[in-house]
Amino acid sequence: MSERERARLEREMKFVRRFLPVILCAGWLVSFAQDGQQKINAADLDLATRVRQSIIADKSLSTEAHNLKVISRNGVVTLKGPVHSEDEKRAVMSKAIEVVGTRTRVSNQMSVRP
Repeated sequence: MSERERARLEREMKFVRRFLPVILCAGWLVSFAQDGQQKINAADLDLATRVRQSIIADKSLSTEAHNLKVISRNGVVTLKGPVHSEDEKRAVMSKAIEVVGTRTRVSNQMSVRP
């Protein structure tokens, strides 16, 4: 190994040793902050997207219903947030069940806003 390559390698290693704890801490913080949010998994992301599109396509639903948080983990869809009425809650659940295929794979965490 030439002196030039050795010097470059030493600079790179110094950089890694200096910033590795920061990078690891940032990764931990991101995973902690995303707890309860959509994880990056192609199948779950696709499922959540299809449920959201189904909800948004229904123009009879309120803006609040269109803005519900839709999270999918391991094929289970969770719906979080406020809606205007019990009827709207049932309509959103119906849309999600239609996409998912079964009621047991949809978690209802919606609330009716007074």
